Amino acid sequence: MSLGIATPTIENSGGSDSSSSNTANLSIPIPIPTGLNPVELLSSSTDMFGYKLGPALIYSKSFGSYTSFYAKASYALQTMSIENDTINSGLDVNGTCLSYGIGMRYQLARTEADLGFMTLEPGLYMNFGVNYTELRLDDFIIDLTGNNFDLEDSELNSSATTLYFGLGYEF
Repeated sequence: MSLGIATPTIENSGGSDSSSSNTANLSIPIPIPTGLNPVELLSSSTDMFGYKLGPALIYSKSFGSYTSFYAKASYALQTMSIENDTINSGLDVNGTCLSYGIGMRYQLARTEADLGFMTLEPGLYMNFGVNYTELRLDDFIIDLTGNNFDLEDSELNSSATTLYFGLGYEF
């Protein structure tokens, strides 16, 4: 089972606070019929919550002590919610994520270090493989100024195929 959770918050301090050196002028010009007037930015907090949950399968097969083959696949339902109470807006997005890949790993060097209370086996390895990821977002609910807009026929599909080669160190 694969689980990922994200809960960031974005804080905006708002207007011109002279006690802070990096916020000397936080006003922006807003066009109005009589010209441009500086307007203070709003002090606000934007809360986000997202997760993905689904099964993950991983397979690995060793060929001797130096080479191994691995494969992985996962499918997850995911959602993301963004809310800002100050400007009364929000966004809810739901979808799925599919990922699978294969690769090979070759152990270049390995040594053993006995520290008395534990033994470490650091090693240098290289790996290469290919990974495919598909993201499908199919449920958008946008809340602007307290009005919920459910975009019933909206869909966003994104996919990427990645070929990778790397060197790694483990201990």
